[in-house]
Amino acid sequence: MIKNQNGAVVIMASMMVLVLLTIIGIASSNISRTELQISTNELIYNMNFYAAESGEPVAAERLLDETIHAESDYGNPDWSDTDTMQLGNGTEFTYISTHVKNSDGEVIRWGDPNGDHIWEINTTHGYPYVTVQTDGSHTGRGGLSKIEVGLECKPLFVLPKAPLWVDDPDMVNFQGNASVIGDSTDTTICEDVPDVLHHINPINPMDEPKHYGDEFVHESSGGMYPFATVKELLSKKADYIGSEFPTDIAEGSSLSDPVIIILTGDIHLNNDDLKVPATGILFIEGNLHINGNVQWDGLIVTTGSTSIGNGTANINGSLVTGAAADVDITGTIVLQYDCSIMKKLYDNYTYYSRRYWRTI
Repeated sequence: MIKNQNGAVVIMASMMVLVLLTIIGIASSNISRTELQISTNELIYNMNFYAAESGEPVAAERLLDETIHAESDYGNPDWSDTDTMQLGNGTEFTYISTHVKNSDGEVIRWGDPNGDHIWEINTTHGYPYVTVQTDGSHTGRGGLSKIEVGLECKPLFVLPKAPLWVDDPDMVNFQGNASVIGDSTDTTICEDVPDVLHHINPINPMDEPKHYGDEFVHESSGGMYPFATVKELLSKKADYIGSEFPTDIAEGSSLSDPVIIILTGDIHLNNDDLKVPATGILFIEGNLHINGNVQWDGLIVTTGSTSIGNGTANINGSLVTGAAADVDITGTIVLQYDCSIMKKLYDNYTYYSRRYWRTI
């Protein structure tokens, strides 16, 4: 009988340690594989989620494309738009846009149904509310992420359909030469609009101010121009906000690259400030005085009075003058409503924004 068994104890202890290390190694390997799978699943989920998120801006942009979402579609409860797009990381998204309807099956819209220049929910005027559902998936690894977004249209300004909008037509004084033209130069493109739009009851021709003459056609707007609301909306996209006219910004503008300029205080605009025609929206919280040969294509809004001195001012679009403010013309002004320019600006500064977002 072998009396010394110390070596066997060492061997047994070594084997137990080896077994224990093996168990630990296998457990660690399993944990690593599990963590790797979790990380992979999380990566795929995130890729699919962001793919689904990518569908919203594409859908929103297409809502403003008249070849896809024409104005004639706005009241159609069955209208829809869908598209699938492959992304560069192996993911893709598929979205479908549909109009939001009320319990009667009518399309819910956001616009101005009564002509008071205040936007409200209705079923007859303005842009429709839209729901966008988007699926994001990985073409090789599968998985699916689904989101739903509610969109509403946000035009930055109220479109005055007249070359001149005034609070009170009796506050307009044409001592010089003025041409205020609402008649379209091409009725196949633009419909005729009134020469002067105002916020009072329709004028009795017998009481019409003498300084207008027979060539001016008046029409009540049905509501005051919402100066504060328009300024707030324009501020979100403004190219310049200040108290001095930014000549370099204005002169670099064009119909394909218009500008929004917001100024505070009384502004004197002349040849030195604007040597070449500018295009866009000029909002002045104060009075505007133009002196010299100045051309602006688009919209000018002033909360105060407007006066034209020497030279010739050309505004191709629309001039909106503040409540109870004077319009004094001692020089020459040509106000020509141009629906092409105004519609281009309106479309350029109209966008769809989120009303809500949720996963589904």
